[in-house]
Amino acid sequence: MFIHVKECESTQSIALAELKSNLQASSVWVLADRMIKGRGRRGKTWECLEGNLFLSGAFRIPAELLTNGLTDKAAHWPFVSLLMAQALITALKENQGWNDRLFIKWPNDLWGYSLKGIAGKVGGILCELRANNMIVGLGLNIKSHPTDNHDYPTWDLEELLGRNCDKVQIAKSVSLEFEELFKTWLASPELTQKDLSKVLWTENMRGMRKATFTHNESDRELSAVGLTKDGALKVIYIDSGETFEVHDGEITLRSFKQSNISRVQGD
Repeated sequence: MFIHVKECESTQSIALAELKSNLQASSVWVLADRMIKGRGRRGKTWECLEGNLFLSGAFRIPAELLTNGLTDKAAHWPFVSLLMAQALITALKENQGWNDRLFIKWPNDLWGYSLKGIAGKVGGILCELRANNMIVGLGLNIKSHPTDNHDYPTWDLEELLGRNCDKVQIAKSVSLEFEELFKTWLASPELTQKDLSKVLWTENMRGMRKATFTHNESDRELSAVGLTKDGALKVIYIDSGETFEVHDGEITLRSFKQSNISRVQGD
């Protein structure tokens, strides 16, 4: 089920309510032209500017999958953010909305390099498991972006691509692609994660190689060198060469190197 509304407080709330009220539906997607109470990860707000994309999907997880140990087989549920990231990449490519300056910033953001070679955030993904329901959300700057963000630069898709984008078509493509990926992952999480982690790192996270991070516990500087088969980030301490794996919340972005655009496109 795909619902398109003009305005709402939260697409996630509508999607979850519709899923609970319709026992025949296995999933519900809600796209809003305007959202009043946008929410990011860790309680942060998401600025909902006119013309941008605000999309949420709610999925009923079969009880037998939960009781048969899906939760135990993975750090697995956080990997849903990467499934959504891959669905977004495919949808953008299908709608001529992707170029080599765009990349996924682990674990749940779309970033891109401007023509001046400065990296900035274009979109964010939010995934939550509530009882036997999975909620996925996507906020994507299509036509405009905040100009007063002091944490990092922000860009919008049309600015980076130099062309108009159809947010409704992108949203519908994302929903269809994610549904297929999610079903495949539920049936075979370990194999799906292994294959997708490799593709994401080698093809769609190239910009991550230009980033430095801070390890929150030690305050030491890190760089990223890959993904594990379950979607954790492989990092290396810059001062010692020691490598290890990190999961969500263990590191903070420090900076991205300014990039020569021709290098980004051909890297």
